[in-house]
Amino acid sequence: MGIKPDQLIVVIQSGPEDLSLLVSGLHATGANNPIKHLRSGKEALGYLCPRGVWRDASRTSTPALILLDCQLLDMDGKGLLFMLRQMPSLKTIPIVVFTSTAIQEEANECYTLGANSCIQKFHTAAEYVPIVSRLLDYWSQVIIAHQPGVSMAST
Repeated sequence: MGIKPDQLIVVIQSGPEDLSLLVSGLHATGANNPIKHLRSGKEALGYLCPRGVWRDASRTSTPALILLDCQLLDMDGKGLLFMLRQMPSLKTIPIVVFTSTAIQEEANECYTLGANSCIQKFHTAAEYVPIVSRLLDYWSQVIIAHQPGVSMAST
């Protein structure tokens, strides 16, 4: 159905504490997915951009899920979200934005820019585990994921 255990999850997170909490939450759920951590917007563009000046030749697979921090150190996460949604290879990849605020306007802006979900960050691993568990259940078991190469049926 959705994300399979062998598919890549990309985490774009510059804060080491938030990264540790998120990755701990992922591992605590029993997720066996490979995780690629990108520490900045610039590094994310280098890894995810399929061509051009940012191209990272070491990228071997397209991610099945992108977890994006809204407050990156080198650029605004919403700006990066906008750039990622301009890339044809990433248009159908789910992007979940983590934000430190619960401001509705910020969430609305993230959705307008192409986020699939917007989640308020937590402060402890115990708070992350149930949320990350539900998130992974949703994206791996509940939804029917986009499958590249499968075209829409003619009517």
